[in-house]
Amino acid sequence: MAYNIVTTCMQDDPNVSPDDVKRLKLSLDRERIFQSDGMLVSKFFVVTDYSRDEFKEGFGTTLPKVINIEMEEGEEPYKHPSFYQRFIFDNHFFSREDKVLFMDANSIARDLFQTVVYSGL
Repeated sequence: MAYNIVTTCMQDDPNVSPDDVKRLKLSLDRERIFQSDGMLVSKFFVVTDYSRDEFKEGFGTTLPKVINIEMEEGEEPYKHPSFYQRFIFDNHFFSREDKVLFMDANSIARDLFQTVVYSGL
């Protein structure tokens, strides 16, 4: 069983940029969400249609894993960026037993945020 923290960052969303995702990841690093006693506890994923190169610098100790969204030919994009959250729960990266926590990229982890994350386990 794995524990995954996932956020979305789409090009057609004016409220979220790759810099917001970096700020979220760094705030999670400060709260030691990903490492506990030197062991990897959880993983960070980004559902995006940006290129992977946008997520290579400025993310601290570990880079996020990128779930690329590719629209099929002739398929129209969603009307609202929040609909891309469905890819968080419908992909081949997570198994049935995995725990998944969605976080908005505009949030910042502070203080005792670990209790919220670990209570989900």
